[in-house]
Amino acid sequence: MPNPFVRIGATNVGHQPQERFQPIPESYVGDNNPYRGIENHGVDPTCDPREIEEYQDSQIKVHYEDEPEIPDPIPVRIVTEKSIELHRWRVVRTMTKENEAVQLLGRMRTRTIMQIKNLDATKTLYLAPEINLATSTFGWPVAPGEKFDLDNVPDDEVYGISSDGTVIQVGILYMYSTE
Repeated sequence: MPNPFVRIGATNVGHQPQERFQPIPESYVGDNNPYRGIENHGVDPTCDPREIEEYQDSQIKVHYEDEPEIPDPIPVRIVTEKSIELHRWRVVRTMTKENEAVQLLGRMRTRTIMQIKNLDATKTLYLAPEINLATSTFGWPVAPGEKFDLDNVPDDEVYGISSDGTVIQVGILYMYSTE
């Protein structure tokens, strides 16, 4: 198939010899300082840096000053035991609600020890850190007459519900630090 862009009888321009320019090699204007470029920054060089005698030796000794010794600004004493911490403890008796989880303990940052006792003789108490988890499926079971102990308790809330959704009595003992 013939090329539709070619005119019949026209001469091909691509085959005519063209005038070519001679390439001009690049050169520096001024001095070319190795590793520094051609910029003098306003100071004309007085000699070639390769001719300086001090730089001819490859072994130039460098003397470093010792770092000054800086003392600690504040003396620090690390205490690993709670020697001055004052503790208090409380006993609370509460009841669960019918068919509804109830908050037995609220958040308390300074709480250190917690005991929750199921005071009922027949029903199981279920404990959880969230109200949605306080069910017989997800809660922690506390058998009748048994207690649930936690040392170094985080400041979480504690929710409880009875096994059959009836009201049961709960005893709570917790210790907290005051200083």
